[in-house]
Amino acid sequence: MIARYSIIFGLVLCGSPLLGQEDSISQEKVDALVQPYMENRNFQSASIGISSKGKTWIRHYGTLSESDPVPAKDDTIYEIGSITKVFTALLLADAVKTRSDFDLDQTIGRFIPGLQESNPDVASKVTLKYLSQHMSGLPRMPDNILPTDPNNPFAGYDRKLLHKFLETAKLANAPGKKNAYSNLGVGLLGDILASESNIDYQSLVQQRIFDPLKMTESSVSLSESSFHRLAPPHNSALVEDHVWDFDALAGAGSIRSTATDMLRFIQANLNRQIAKLERLSIWLGKRVYRLAKITSRWDWVG
Repeated sequence: MIARYSIIFGLVLCGSPLLGQEDSISQEKVDALVQPYMENRNFQSASIGISSKGKTWIRHYGTLSESDPVPAKDDTIYEIGSITKVFTALLLADAVKTRSDFDLDQTIGRFIPGLQESNPDVASKVTLKYLSQHMSGLPRMPDNILPTDPNNPFAGYDRKLLHKFLETAKLANAPGKKNAYSNLGVGLLGDILASESNIDYQSLVQQRIFDPLKMTESSVSLSESSFHRLAPPHNSALVEDHVWDFDALAGAGSIRSTATDMLRFIQANLNRQIAKLERLSIWLGKRVYRLAKITSRWDWVG
């Protein structure tokens, strides 16, 4: 995603090399790691969640903004940015396990009307698996994304525009041969999964992941009653910026969540029994789990 430094939201797993051995994890250790970033003004504030020995805790630093110096809390809502892609990968795993009409090696021409005729190269070579693995050969972003507000770049980019771009898209390399990060690719995957379920991306991730895991503070769009808890994004100069709205590329970065919910999600991945992941009907066999694992790159995000 484009650089965003609003509120840094970190998730640290037990045994992280950042913290050393598991038994050395402490609030003091985390405080010492974060202090230089705060002193150097690398970000406005931070929420760091720790999962260790089956227990979780959260530390908060800084304030949400200069104009509104409210400290971050456990229920502060963040734009989690490209961590959304992890959820999109799990939705693919879910579809492969629970639906007979989905397979990792299916090509996208199967799902996009007319693409086989207008662009057979893309239609017949790009698979669902390659979209999730950033190995599709598609560019990072479509060249017909022309936002009316440059501070809200994904707003208004709908399915019609997405399919229009694919009609003439050129592959930078043969799919499956090279890893190249692509918001377009994972966003397209999310749109295909939603379209084939006859619902939007927000409803799909809500039904298949948030509800079963009781991630009650996670969503794509926010209600009026919860908007005041959203941490305002900032640009690289730490100037308060615009929230981002998504349409067809929602699967690339649209989710908002809290530290509490994201720790619940991490625990579900670390221990299927804790969060009863079987309720998601996600097949964690080697084939699909490897796919999800490849896309699960936990990052500092704004």
